Amino acid sequence: MTDIPQGFFIREIESLFKVTVVKGAYAVGNVFLPQDEGERVHCMDLVEKAVAEQGQTLIGWRDTPIDADKANVGRIARESQPVIKQLIVAKAEGIDTVAFERALFVIRKHTSNVIRTDESLSQGVLFYVCSLSASVIVYKGMLMGSQVLDFYTDLSHPEYSTYLAMVHSRFSTNTFPSWDRAQPCRYMSHNGEINTRQGNFNWMHAREGGWRVICLKVMI
Repeated sequence: MTDIPQGFFIREIESLFKVTVVKGAYAVGNVFLPQDEGERVHCMDLVEKAVAEQGQTLIGWRDTPIDADKANVGRIARESQPVIKQLIVAKAEGIDTVAFERALFVIRKHTSNVIRTDESLSQGVLFYVCSLSASVIVYKGMLMGSQVLDFYTDLSHPEYSTYLAMVHSRFSTNTFPSWDRAQPCRYMSHNGEINTRQGNFNWMHAREGGWRVICLKVMI
């Protein structure tokens, strides 16, 4: 996760979409999309509909530059690799940054819930919004930490400057690795054990009887 490199994206947006934006008036999101073209277009349409429903303006979709060969991405990761695009959204007039971020949050959560629970989509599980914000952006994937810079070529661009960089790598211990399960990094990094909370709760509950016996012996 880094803050959005303003000079880099302002130039890219103007070059690709002929739209002039300023800091805080636009958002960038990294989005994983299905490999199947028909399902990919369907997912993109749903995202664009959600953007409009929240009163924001779609600027366009940018192909997130990647280099799987340079990063030496493994076979399994390549076969399951989603299409990665960047969603560019302009802030509606008359709203502040907090309201804009709230709208972006709703867009992300709503589309994720609709698409990933749609059983008619064979590749709906590939849809994932890594981040969608006017302040930060997350680059992630089914990658080793050392592969990220080579895979996402944006990160090595001379104009990609940031005052914030949070980097985290975790080994998937209780789930099979996948692109969408890579560290979210939206507000914090964690090592994954938080996912075993229910399992830990069950083990603690199962031992309560033994603890009572021990406590009684100590009291006696």
